[in-house]
Amino acid sequence: MIRTIIQEATEKLKYSNYYRNEQVKARWGKIPAHVVWLFIAYDLKDIQHANWICRTYWVDKFLPKNMRPLGLDGNEKIGDIEVFWNDKYKSHKNFLESSYGTKEEVLEAIYPILNEMVELAKQAINYFEKYKSGDISEDNFIMKMQEREPRINDLIIQSGNIPMPPEDCKDYDQACQHIFGTIHNMFIYYSKKK
Repeated sequence: MIRTIIQEATEKLKYSNYYRNEQVKARWGKIPAHVVWLFIAYDLKDIQHANWICRTYWVDKFLPKNMRPLGLDGNEKIGDIEVFWNDKYKSHKNFLESSYGTKEEVLEAIYPILNEMVELAKQAINYFEKYKSGDISEDNFIMKMQEREPRINDLIIQSGNIPMPPEDCKDYDQACQHIFGTIHNMFIYYSKKK
């Protein structure tokens, strides 16, 4: 089945009329493709993680050798199409699937980390404001930041263990990861480990 799809898609793409811009279209017009690459995946998650079932490479036999891109060192030939089958596809797929969580699992993991990190960030901002207004010394401000840094480090490690989110909360997870990184950076600047 996949081999048939590879042959049909390659043949169709040889004569594709899509060009990325007018300049390329003007140069190549209706000339058939010289090279066709296919990256075959079962689903959107495979595409997002570049977990290809196989990759293929076809090159026009009349294209001079010095003009050809590097091949795949494929492990099968289907006619004049070179195929590189991904022997690790299933193990990679299983690993990725075990790393995903449900929306509920992801949100339940994010909320406590987010709440505590935001609270620590508010404390840091409060101490910085006190330092700026002269209410505490720079040394006292740095000490307060360093006292909280180990907990921030623990939380940033926990944030790396949040299950991979499903599509419907991926943007939220990414926004939270940015917040976690920003708050972590606030404390790193004053770290004893610099």
